[in-house]
Amino acid sequence: MKASKQKSDCDSKGTKPIFLFFGRGQDTSFTVSDSSASEPLIPRPDSASIAQITVDTRGLKKPVIEIEFSSVINLLSINSDAKVSLSFILFRSCNDEKPRAVNSWPYEVFGIEDSNRKIRLSTSFVFNYCECLNYSGCCEYFVEVFPGGLAEANIIINNIHIAALASEAVC
Repeated sequence: MKASKQKSDCDSKGTKPIFLFFGRGQDTSFTVSDSSASEPLIPRPDSASIAQITVDTRGLKKPVIEIEFSSVINLLSINSDAKVSLSFILFRSCNDEKPRAVNSWPYEVFGIEDSNRKIRLSTSFVFNYCECLNYSGCCEYFVEVFPGGLAEANIIINNIHIAALASEAVC
């Protein structure tokens, strides 16, 4: 018996162009101004814009955009009671509109067990975000990080990368 090749729905839709965009990241650090406090403190700066990308969807019908963000978070502490709470917030502004938050991702570290009392913890932090837009145009995406508080710790965020893929929806 000979197998017959059937055309799938994907074959009938045709291929759509995919565009790749690269942005820029900016290393940042947060430091605690008073190491004698018993409660987590909000450090200075209280927020930082750490990544930005421009995505041009002009000419695309029903654009689909995927944002890919990655970074390395370094925690430095001389105390095993270190606590860190950060919020990474992705903002979007299309066609000169006011920026609005489209999603957020938490990062928390606490209860580190280390007999050394000196702690250096490096972890990667990554998120992906995908959305369909009803209009095309030029969109700015940027990531800001807001510390919820630090206790006995300093944070350095580096090796920051942001990229975007854009295409047309096939639905």
